[in-house]
Amino acid sequence: MTFFSQGVDKIRAGDYEGALQDFDLFLQLNPDDANAYGHRCVARYKLGDKSGAIADCQQAAMLYLNQGKMTKHQYALNMLKRLQA
Repeated sequence: MTFFSQGVDKIRAGDYEGALQDFDLFLQLNPDDANAYGHRCVARYKLGDKSGAIADCQQAAMLYLNQGKMTKHQYALNMLKRLQA
């Protein structure tokens, strides 16, 4: 099991602090993984770190765009609008 899948499982279990730690470790090894930034955004938001969540969402959107994943890019932009409201 990777840090990414552990982080996803921890989000589902409501362990946002643990998820954040797992995504931090995963991103150290995989700095261009847009999905990990998106999931870490959720963990940060649930922990009350709105500015951190926004930063992660922006990073995810940029990476999705650079990778040509336009549907996911649009989803990240929509999430970003909700975070900034």
